[in-house]
Amino acid sequence: MHPYYKIISIPELAKISHEIDGALPQLITGAVDLKQVYSFNIIDTSRLLQLSPALTSWLDSVGLTSHLKYAGLPCTAPHSSGSIHTDGKCVEAINLPVYNCDQGYSIWYQASCIGTITESTSGKSTNQQAEYVPYSHADAVELSRVSNQHPIWFNTSIPHRGVNLSNRPRIILTLRFDCPIPIDTL
Repeated sequence: MHPYYKIISIPELAKISHEIDGALPQLITGAVDLKQVYSFNIIDTSRLLQLSPALTSWLDSVGLTSHLKYAGLPCTAPHSSGSIHTDGKCVEAINLPVYNCDQGYSIWYQASCIGTITESTSGKSTNQQAEYVPYSHADAVELSRVSNQHPIWFNTSIPHRGVNLSNRPRIILTLRFDCPIPIDTL
């Protein structure tokens, strides 16, 4: 497994990002405005694929559509950093930029675990949940970072967090699968 991330090539990335950004109100139910608050929202994968034909086409081309287990829309508030964490059972993901990603980063750390698995309840769909394991900020040492402008294969088993340096929220799409991601062919 690659250590932290790998920038991947997605030919229609701008179109995918535009389709998902335009579909945000239809992907998230409830009164949460993703562009105003921090949140991690699990979204309905069938609805996501319906509302983003360019994403569906790309996933089809790499053989991952039928393996899509769940998807989420993490939003990082302006001038903020998320908590350092790992993502429980899911050890890899594909992350795509959606909104205002030019001053956002994903950073991986060496850090001490300070908790056990918890489940995300923000925007949770009825059949999926995100797992989250917290790590200490006190002894954290940065290992690697990548701009959120890039589509990436993402190692979720190493402590990491999102950082947004801009004065607007940052939204990415994270995709999780029920099979290994064929990273060397992406």
